[in-house]
Amino acid sequence: MSTPLTAPDHVAENNLSKLNYGIHVIKDKLNFQLPNNFISLERASSDKFYYKRTGPFGTLEKLISIRTSDLEMEFVPTHPIYTPAYKTDYMFLRFSKPVFVSRNSKTEIFASIPIEIGLFFTGSKIREYFDVFSCNVDHSKYALYGQPDQGILCKFSNVTPEAKAPKSVEFVHGKLKIIVNNELDTGVSIGKVVFPIRDHDVYYDKFESVYDNLEIIIKERLGVQVIEIVQQDNTGPKKWTRSPITMEKTDIKFSMESGFD
Repeated sequence: MSTPLTAPDHVAENNLSKLNYGIHVIKDKLNFQLPNNFISLERASSDKFYYKRTGPFGTLEKLISIRTSDLEMEFVPTHPIYTPAYKTDYMFLRFSKPVFVSRNSKTEIFASIPIEIGLFFTGSKIREYFDVFSCNVDHSKYALYGQPDQGILCKFSNVTPEAKAPKSVEFVHGKLKIIVNNELDTGVSIGKVVFPIRDHDVYYDKFESVYDNLEIIIKERLGVQVIEIVQQDNTGPKKWTRSPITMEKTDIKFSMESGFD
């Protein structure tokens, strides 16, 4: 489900040390800096712009054809699955310390998890992305969940579970609330969470980003302890803007059946 386009910020010729999330109208030229990336947009003709991004993986250059007299660009946080290449819809979060949950109880934890940056064309109620990249090279790691011959390839990140919503690094992390529901008659320790992140919406406001909530249900299935993954839709902060998506959602039903310690 897409959100209505918000009113754009009109940007004259400028060199900015920081650009807030949102829609920006670029008339002639814009340069701005992000962690580990420098971005330049400059008018080439009445209906084209030069685009250049220099980052840790080299330099990307494009000639962009626009539909309107000025370039309308939406600058957003998006899922961390596209850099260095799109290979999976799954995210593997390894906790820096285990989370113990008592039997037949429910609790909430928070974590700062990776995001990537998406740049989209806007206008005429259409959004089309023309670049997606990461501001942290450490977020370009992969891991396998499960057996080597049948496991799931995942994007990987070490994260710290917190009792309260942590402060996130701008353009690098987004906040995630994880609701843990232990249906077992025994307490358990959780050391990792794996889930299909592409189905999670991301929301932004100025320089901050947050994901839809994630619920994990610990239960026993055929004598094996598993975690059932439940996405909680439309749980972003009110009045924040939902980021556009680069691909349609998968609606994958997923359970962690290869352990969670």
